[in-house]
Amino acid sequence: MDPRTARTRQALLDAAQDLFAERGYDAVATRELAQRAGANIAAITYHFGGKRELYLETVRAAMNHPEAVAAWSTLAGPFADPLAAARAIAAFVAAFLPGLVADDDLRACSCLMLREAMQPSEALPDVIAHFVGPRNRLLSDAVRAARPELSPTEAQHGASSILGQLLHVHLFRPFHEGLRGAPYGARDVQALVRHVTVFSLRGLGLSEARISRVLPGARRPLAPRRGRKT
Repeated sequence: MDPRTARTRQALLDAAQDLFAERGYDAVATRELAQRAGANIAAITYHFGGKRELYLETVRAAMNHPEAVAAWSTLAGPFADPLAAARAIAAFVAAFLPGLVADDDLRACSCLMLREAMQPSEALPDVIAHFVGPRNRLLSDAVRAARPELSPTEAQHGASSILGQLLHVHLFRPFHEGLRGAPYGARDVQALVRHVTVFSLRGLGLSEARISRVLPGARRPLAPRRGRKT
């Protein structure tokens, strides 16, 4: 692919990420996507085959964001024992939560997925099958490995609770920063990481002694704030 063609394709993906995250799949017209990208409307068909395929490729790019991939990879088993699984959950929280605060691209990707959840599109079955489902299983499997006595349903509920806390930080960050009168700093984010980790592991039923052996794996320095590369 020549550089000009590659730039057009990437411009369409960038425009799609912004517009789909802002308003959802159904509210965005192909003409608007092309205009935002500075491309001919026929470029959408040429590069992706149509609006639905462009949307799915946008979701795929969001789910394959390097920070997200690195975070979810911490949950890949098998685990040697329950303690190793608990450490993997802690490592996941430590890797994922700071990115939701500090990385503009990762936050935009998260908004895109939340928009699909709030306003399901015709692409929902593909999103679930190829993106949400596999990652949901990763976290649920790690939870059950940390607490083998849990039923699959209980493990699923535990996984949902962990992810819910992370998404709460993302969604309600403006409220919390407004209430405290200052944006989150590195120490604030690390305090959130520790809280979510401890609260989650306690909720799963781990003993305080075991949690204390897990916590060192929950520390991670806050990455510098980044925007989209141009």
